[in-house]
Amino acid sequence: MIQKIVVLIVTSIICFYSSLFADSFYFFNKFSYSADVGLVSGSSTWSKASSVADDSDRYRLGYQITGKASYDISDAVSFYFGVGYKALNTEHYKASNTDSREYRMNYLYVPASLSFMLPIVWDNVSVNLVLGGYGAYLLDAESQLGVNALQKLDNNDLTSFDYGAISGITFTYFSSVSFFHSINVSLTYDYGLQEIASKVTNNAITFSLATKI
Repeated sequence: MIQKIVVLIVTSIICFYSSLFADSFYFFNKFSYSADVGLVSGSSTWSKASSVADDSDRYRLGYQITGKASYDISDAVSFYFGVGYKALNTEHYKASNTDSREYRMNYLYVPASLSFMLPIVWDNVSVNLVLGGYGAYLLDAESQLGVNALQKLDNNDLTSFDYGAISGITFTYFSSVSFFHSINVSLTYDYGLQEIASKVTNNAITFSLATKI
Protein backbone atom coordinates (compact mmCIF):
# COMPACT_ATOMS: atom_id res chain seq x y z
CA MET A 1 0.00 0.00 0.00
CA ILE A 2 2.77 2.40 0.99
CA GLN A 3 4.67 1.55 -2.18
CA LYS A 4 1.60 2.38 -4.29
CA ILE A 5 1.23 5.73 -2.50
CA VAL A 6 4.91 6.53 -3.05
CA VAL A 7 4.66 5.58 -6.73
CA LEU A 8 1.53 7.72 -7.07
CA ILE A 9 3.23 10.72 -5.45
CA VAL A 10 6.38 10.35 -7.58
CA THR A 11 4.28 9.96 -10.72
CA SER A 12 2.28 13.07 -9.82
CA ILE A 13 5.46 15.07 -9.26
CA ILE A 14 6.92 13.93 -12.59
CA CYS A 15 3.69 14.80 -14.40
CA PHE A 16 3.56 18.20 -12.71
CA TYR A 17 7.12 19.15 -13.64
CA SER A 18 6.75 17.71 -17.12
CA SER A 19 3.70 19.89 -17.64
CA LEU A 20 5.54 22.88 -16.21
CA PHE A 21 8.51 22.27 -18.51
CA ALA A 22 6.21 21.87 -21.51
CA ASP A 23 4.44 25.14 -20.66
CA SER A 24 7.78 26.91 -20.25
CA PHE A 25 9.07 25.49 -23.53
CA TYR A 26 5.85 26.60 -25.24
CA PHE A 27 6.23 30.09 -23.74
CA PHE A 28 9.86 30.54 -24.82
CA ASN A 29 9.09 29.03 -28.20
CA LYS A 30 6.87 32.03 -28.91
CA PHE A 31 9.98 34.23 -29.01
CA SER A 32 12.48 34.67 -31.83
CA TYR A 33 16.15 35.19 -31.05
CA SER A 34 18.85 37.19 -32.80
CA ALA A 35 22.48 38.26 -32.55
CA ASP A 36 23.11 41.98 -33.09
CA VAL A 37 26.52 43.50 -33.93
CA GLY A 38 26.96 47.19 -34.59
CA LEU A 39 29.23 50.23 -34.84
CA VAL A 40 28.52 53.02 -32.33
CA SER A 41 29.30 56.69 -32.93
CA GLY A 42 29.24 58.11 -29.41
CA SER A 43 29.17 61.60 -27.95
CA SER A 44 28.68 63.05 -24.46
CA THR A 45 27.78 66.61 -23.50
CA TRP A 46 31.08 67.40 -21.73
CA SER A 47 31.14 70.90 -23.23
CA LYS A 48 28.01 71.82 -21.23
CA ALA A 49 29.95 71.21 -18.04
CA SER A 50 32.85 73.35 -19.26
CA SER A 51 33.30 77.02 -18.40
CA VAL A 52 34.86 77.63 -21.83
CA ALA A 53 32.24 78.64 -24.40
CA ASP A 54 34.22 77.40 -27.41
CA ASP A 55 34.64 73.84 -26.12
CA SER A 56 32.83 71.21 -28.19
CA ASP A 57 31.89 67.54 -28.18
CA ARG A 58 32.98 65.19 -30.93
CA TYR A 59 31.77 61.74 -31.93
CA ARG A 60 34.14 58.79 -31.52
CA LEU A 61 33.70 55.26 -32.88
CA GLY A 62 32.88 52.28 -30.64
CA TYR A 63 30.96 49.04 -30.99
CA GLN A 64 28.04 47.05 -29.60
CA ILE A 65 27.26 43.32 -29.31
CA THR A 66 23.76 42.35 -28.17
CA GLY A 67 21.65 39.21 -27.93
CA LYS A 68 17.95 39.92 -28.43
CA ALA A 69 14.60 38.18 -28.02
CA SER A 70 11.55 39.36 -29.93
CA TYR A 71 7.84 38.65 -29.62
CA ASP A 72 5.32 39.39 -32.38
CA ILE A 73 2.40 41.21 -30.75
CA SER A 74 0.65 41.40 -34.12
CA ASP A 75 1.59 41.21 -37.80
CA ALA A 76 2.75 44.84 -37.65
CA VAL A 77 4.06 45.27 -34.07
CA SER A 78 6.90 43.41 -32.32
CA PHE A 79 8.50 43.73 -28.90
CA TYR A 80 12.30 43.48 -28.55
CA PHE A 81 14.38 42.94 -25.42
CA GLY A 82 18.14 42.53 -25.33
CA VAL A 83 21.24 42.21 -23.18
CA GLY A 84 24.70 43.05 -24.43
CA TYR A 85 27.95 44.98 -24.27
CA LYS A 86 28.49 48.54 -25.50
CA ALA A 87 31.87 50.25 -25.88
CA LEU A 88 30.98 53.96 -25.91
CA ASN A 89 33.80 56.34 -26.82
CA THR A 90 33.44 60.13 -26.69
CA GLU A 91 35.67 63.21 -27.02
CA HIS A 92 35.70 66.62 -25.33
CA TYR A 93 37.61 69.15 -27.43
CA LYS A 94 39.21 71.85 -25.27
CA ALA A 95 39.46 75.09 -27.23
CA SER A 96 41.62 76.77 -24.59
CA ASN A 97 44.63 74.56 -25.29
CA THR A 98 43.55 72.99 -28.62
CA ASP A 99 43.69 69.58 -26.98
CA SER A 100 41.12 66.85 -26.45
CA ARG A 101 40.16 64.50 -23.66
CA GLU A 102 38.88 61.14 -24.83
CA TYR A 103 36.53 59.03 -22.71
CA ARG A 104 36.19 55.27 -23.13
CA MET A 105 33.22 53.78 -21.30
CA ASN A 106 32.17 50.12 -21.34
CA TYR A 107 28.58 49.31 -20.42
CA LEU A 108 26.35 46.34 -19.79
CA TYR A 109 23.62 47.44 -22.17
CA VAL A 110 19.92 46.46 -21.86
CA PRO A 111 17.60 47.82 -24.61
CA ALA A 112 13.84 47.31 -24.91
CA SER A 113 11.76 48.60 -27.79
CA LEU A 114 8.67 48.28 -29.94
CA SER A 115 9.00 47.87 -33.70
CA PHE A 116 6.18 49.14 -35.90
CA MET A 117 6.05 47.89 -39.49
CA LEU A 118 5.43 50.75 -41.92
CA PRO A 119 3.27 50.26 -45.03
CA ILE A 120 6.39 50.04 -47.19
CA VAL A 121 7.33 46.58 -48.48
CA TRP A 122 9.28 45.59 -51.58
CA ASP A 123 11.20 42.47 -52.65
CA ASN A 124 10.88 40.74 -49.25
CA VAL A 125 12.09 43.87 -47.43
CA SER A 126 10.01 45.68 -44.80
CA VAL A 127 10.64 49.04 -43.09
CA ASN A 128 10.07 49.37 -39.35
CA LEU A 129 9.95 52.31 -36.94
CA VAL A 130 11.72 51.58 -33.63
CA LEU A 131 10.79 53.33 -30.34
CA GLY A 132 11.89 52.34 -26.87
CA GLY A 133 14.40 52.86 -24.11
CA TYR A 134 17.56 51.45 -22.58
CA GLY A 135 19.29 50.94 -19.28
CA ALA A 136 23.03 50.54 -18.87
CA TYR A 137 25.49 49.70 -16.10
CA LEU A 138 29.04 51.04 -16.25
CA LEU A 139 31.56 48.18 -16.19
CA ASP A 140 34.71 50.31 -16.42
CA ALA A 141 35.90 53.62 -17.86
CA GLU A 142 39.05 55.58 -18.56
CA SER A 143 40.03 58.93 -20.03
CA GLN A 144 43.07 60.35 -21.80
CA LEU A 145 44.10 63.98 -22.28
CA GLY A 146 46.11 64.39 -25.48
CA VAL A 147 49.11 62.05 -25.43
CA ASN A 148 49.15 61.72 -21.65
CA ALA A 149 48.73 58.39 -19.89
CA LEU A 150 45.32 56.78 -19.56
CA GLN A 151 43.47 57.58 -16.35
CA LYS A 152 41.07 55.09 -14.76
CA LEU A 153 37.65 56.51 -13.79
CA ASP A 154 35.44 55.24 -10.97
CA ASN A 155 32.09 55.98 -9.31
CA ASN A 156 33.42 59.29 -8.01
CA ASP A 157 33.91 60.45 -11.61
CA LEU A 158 30.92 58.85 -13.36
CA THR A 159 27.58 57.43 -12.22
CA SER A 160 27.22 53.67 -12.49
CA PHE A 161 23.79 53.68 -14.15
CA ASP A 162 22.65 55.27 -17.37
CA TYR A 163 19.26 55.21 -19.10
CA GLY A 164 17.57 56.93 -21.99
CA ALA A 165 15.31 56.77 -25.05
CA ILE A 166 15.81 54.87 -28.31
CA SER A 167 14.45 55.79 -31.74
CA GLY A 168 15.37 54.62 -35.20
CA ILE A 169 14.53 52.68 -38.30
CA THR A 170 15.10 49.04 -39.28
CA PHE A 171 15.11 47.38 -42.69
CA THR A 172 14.17 43.70 -42.49
CA TYR A 173 14.99 41.23 -45.25
CA PHE A 174 13.06 37.98 -45.02
CA SER A 175 15.59 35.32 -45.91
CA SER A 176 14.91 32.28 -48.07
CA VAL A 177 17.57 30.34 -46.12
CA SER A 178 15.78 28.04 -43.67
CA PHE A 179 18.24 28.61 -40.78
CA PHE A 180 17.93 32.41 -40.92
CA HIS A 181 14.42 33.74 -40.47
CA SER A 182 15.39 37.30 -41.36
CA ILE A 183 18.24 39.81 -41.51
CA ASN A 184 17.88 43.28 -39.95
CA VAL A 185 19.85 46.41 -40.81
CA SER A 186 19.21 49.16 -38.25
CA LEU A 187 20.08 52.80 -37.68
CA THR A 188 19.15 53.94 -34.16
CA TYR A 189 19.79 56.90 -31.87
CA ASP A 190 20.23 56.64 -28.10
CA TYR A 191 19.35 59.83 -26.22
CA GLY A 192 20.66 59.75 -22.65
CA LEU A 193 18.36 61.02 -19.90
CA GLN A 194 20.66 60.30 -16.94
CA GLU A 195 23.51 62.64 -16.08
CA ILE A 196 26.65 60.49 -15.91
CA ALA A 197 28.46 63.52 -14.51
CA SER A 198 27.33 67.07 -13.78
CA LYS A 199 25.50 68.36 -16.89
CA VAL A 200 26.84 65.42 -18.94
CA THR A 201 24.66 62.87 -20.73
CA ASN A 202 25.46 60.16 -23.29
CA ASN A 203 24.26 60.10 -26.89
CA ALA A 204 24.98 57.50 -29.55
CA ILE A 205 24.19 56.69 -33.17
CA THR A 206 24.33 52.95 -33.87
CA PHE A 207 24.47 51.15 -37.20
CA SER A 208 23.89 47.44 -36.66
CA LEU A 209 23.33 44.14 -38.43
CA ALA A 210 21.28 41.35 -36.84
CA THR A 211 20.28 37.85 -37.89
CA LYS A 212 17.10 36.34 -36.49
CA ILE A 213 17.44 32.59 -35.96
